[in-house]
Amino acid sequence: PAEILVGDDSQDRKSAAIVNRFSRQSHVEIKYWKHSETIGQAANLNWLIDNANSQYLIFLHDDDRLCADAIKILYEAWLKYPGAQCFYGKQYLTDYIGNILPDRTDSWNHRYFRTREFTGRQRSNLSAALSQQIPNNGFLIANELARKTRYRSETDIGHAVDADFGIRIA
Repeated sequence: PAEILVGDDSQDRKSAAIVNRFSRQSHVEIKYWKHSETIGQAANLNWLIDNANSQYLIFLHDDDRLCADAIKILYEAWLKYPGAQCFYGKQYLTDYIGNILPDRTDSWNHRYFRTREFTGRQRSNLSAALSQQIPNNGFLIANELARKTRYRSETDIGHAVDADFGIRIA
């Protein structure tokens, strides 16, 4: 990554300590922002969009992680499909210490059409979004599209800000 932005919407300082520890070890600039009050998921994601300087974005919630080669795989897909605006792959469900749960992962990805037969360019962006094939995070998206679309607030659409964003980018 060119940069890592952390928008901290929590009510404690635990995230700041983690960011400090990783910043000392990272070869990538980590920009941390602690919001003075809880602003909600949509506003926090929009803050990240507004402050990102790269051409591509990957959103990752605090309870999720990327596979070791996820950024490389997503970027290679971007190169393979010029003109496409959003890339994603499978999601892996894990236990509390990070061990992948194979049966639950397979069931989850089958449920949301993230299987081999749905690999590659989708026939319908809207169908992919409505079926929630586009995951709630971990996807690569053009910054320009994210800035144009933006997340709508929980006041407007409830807690489904990720699904709403996926449908509107489609």
